[in-house]
Amino acid sequence: QLTLREAADDDWDISSLVYLSPEQINREKADARSDVFSFGVLLYELLTGELPFQGKTRGELKQAIRFDPVPPFDHLKARIPEELQKLLLKCLHKDPQQRFQNAAALLDGIRELLYKTSDDDLQGKEFFAKSEQDEQAHAGARRKKRLLAPATAAVLVVVAALLCWFRGPCKPHANVVDAIVVGAFQPLESKTSSRLTPDMLKYLIVDDLLQSSDITVMEQKEFTALHSQKSIPRLFIDGSIHYNGVKYDVNLRMADAKGGVSEKQFTFADPSALLTTKAPDMTRIALAKVDVMEKKKSTFTSSWDAFESFHDGEVAWHRLEPTRAEFKYTQALDIDPDFVLAKLRLASVLQFDGSYARAQQLVQSIRANLGELGIVDSLKAEALTARLTGKLRREIDILRNIYNRYPTRKEAPYEVAEAYYAICDIKNAIDFYNKTLALDENFARAHNHLAYCYSHLGEHDKALWHFKKYVALDSTANAFDSLGDGYMAAGKLDSAVWAKQRGIRLDPGLAYLYGALCYINIRQGQFRNAQKAVENYFAHSTAIDNQPSGYFRLALIKYHLKQYDRALVYARKGKDVFDSMDIVTRNHELHWLLGLLYLQTGRLEEARRELDQMKIILSANGVNSTNYRMGIYKYALHLNACLAARKGDLSTVQEIIKEFDGPIHDKVKDHGSPFDLAFFYTSFGELLAMPPLNRPDLAQKQFDKALGYNANYALAHYDKWRWQKNNDAASDKELAAFKLLWQKADDQVLRIYSVSK
Repeated sequence: QLTLREAADDDWDISSLVYLSPEQINREKADARSDVFSFGVLLYELLTGELPFQGKTRGELKQAIRFDPVPPFDHLKARIPEELQKLLLKCLHKDPQQRFQNAAALLDGIRELLYKTSDDDLQGKEFFAKSEQDEQAHAGARRKKRLLAPATAAVLVVVAALLCWFRGPCKPHANVVDAIVVGAFQPLESKTSSRLTPDMLKYLIVDDLLQSSDITVMEQKEFTALHSQKSIPRLFIDGSIHYNGVKYDVNLRMADAKGGVSEKQFTFADPSALLTTKAPDMTRIALAKVDVMEKKKSTFTSSWDAFESFHDGEVAWHRLEPTRAEFKYTQALDIDPDFVLAKLRLASVLQFDGSYARAQQLVQSIRANLGELGIVDSLKAEALTARLTGKLRREIDILRNIYNRYPTRKEAPYEVAEAYYAICDIKNAIDFYNKTLALDENFARAHNHLAYCYSHLGEHDKALWHFKKYVALDSTANAFDSLGDGYMAAGKLDSAVWAKQRGIRLDPGLAYLYGALCYINIRQGQFRNAQKAVENYFAHSTAIDNQPSGYFRLALIKYHLKQYDRALVYARKGKDVFDSMDIVTRNHELHWLLGLLYLQTGRLEEARRELDQMKIILSANGVNSTNYRMGIYKYALHLNACLAARKGDLSTVQEIIKEFDGPIHDKVKDHGSPFDLAFFYTSFGELLAMPPLNRPDLAQKQFDKALGYNANYALAHYDKWRWQKNNDAASDKELAAFKLLWQKADDQVLRIYSVSK
């Protein structure tokens, strides 16, 4: 028996495509629930004379099936009873889990509508016969009441009969995938160097196809990773390119799913022809092969010089080399200041690197030109705007929209995961990073940030496995920077220093490597090295947005050295630079550090004022334990605990500790930050142990939690030794652990802690 599950929409015209389910359109696994959806479309059409999902083109129709709700019934001339409306809506639910799970369940549902008992013994409950034999057996005992108009009921009887015939084994789903796959363009032997490379040609064709139609376009390696060896795309494109010093000859070869192969030759002298005529000509021919109408033409720039720099930037950004990507995108814009897509990509790089003001300016400058971008890039521009303005939930909604449209493109779930990571929703982030790796297990960046998620949770072995996988796949400066963060979180500080220094050798201009190295040096008690790292950070951070981070590090160094007045000078400098009402900036810790410094210098009112300022930011941006952004929430909680401890308010301190144990436990670890659970639990232990609280018994539990997160956290070992009640072997063990971890610490620092090497 045949089922609609066998339908491959490459072989169907638009009149047949209307019966396919969303999962079939998305090329996901289809089963009996897909057939239920198709019968729902048929039943809707039989009852109303209309189709529930409509579109003038194949693309519009597929989008309607995927996303549009079933039209309301009140506009229809036919009277559709409420019970039948509910049945139709259940059949046509986008989520297969919410439909009837098979034809038998649907048949039962139709029988329920055909008959309803009015027997008093049943107290109004419905009785539905399961077969003709059951109906005859109950005919004398129960009076049946027809629910539906005769015409409507007749339609249901016919459909029920079809369903009874339909039930049975189904053939497997077809192997034709609704996609255009672009393979490699082979360079033919040439003795003359060419400004047009095969990768550039493929990039232009792929991008133009993406922006000319809603059909899925993939590179060959992506298709291979997603589908079985038996699967074939609707259209496969590859070819060759030859340059003889005077002109380019491009041979375009197209193979369709039915076995047809055709070729087309293009000749041109200047590669810039690909930006205005030749590439669109190629894609127009390809789209005609799959009967897809061209919606729009992609135009980036008319300057080949600008495109060459832009393409170099794309390669660098894909490898997550932000310094080179920024340089190349900027170079492209120097050549063509109106290059809209280059502005969008540069804004993304600047946002990644923390230069939010410049990124916002660029995004604002392209608002009027979004029509020049394809649908995906337009949505990405909206998502980036949401990120830069702190509307992070809005960003997630936009990125999930892209994912729902293009679920097989690995970048789509990756960017959703990134957005969840930005609000510290670690479980959802892990889910979408894993979706990404299911599409491409060698997607380096997904391994990178999945590792950060496990680092958040304190699962350091898992984290380091993924960090090392990232380095193996993409041995860039950023990869070693990430590996260094993983080692730091795990307390393997010598390895962390090695990784950061390796990254610096690969890219000496990457400022955040020096900033991260400073944090590691602080954890080692090596404050002279930390100072040098900050000096290098300033030397390589020209953007004003980055200056507060440098001042924060200088203030932090002086704080640990107990030079509080000097620390205040640096912290105030940093605070003066950034906009404290901008939730996106990562410098809210300056408020926190200022509050701690005011406490250390006895200025309680000023410390409270800093906490009040943080509360204003939290309130203005709706930040709480479930809507957690950029660390400000944890800093406000900690400062509040410090103020409460100063007043001897034990209950408030304990309530805040409960929040760290519960709602924000998995959210505390900021990206590359040293202020993780090990840090905060150690700090809470100190608050509990010191006057006026004087509860070393409670403090020891906090030190144990800190060491549970990071067994190599030196200050937790130190405090555990310092606040032990008895000078016993266990206490000596903690001191020995601290000395081992700080064996390379500055002598000045050890004197501050009253410890000798």
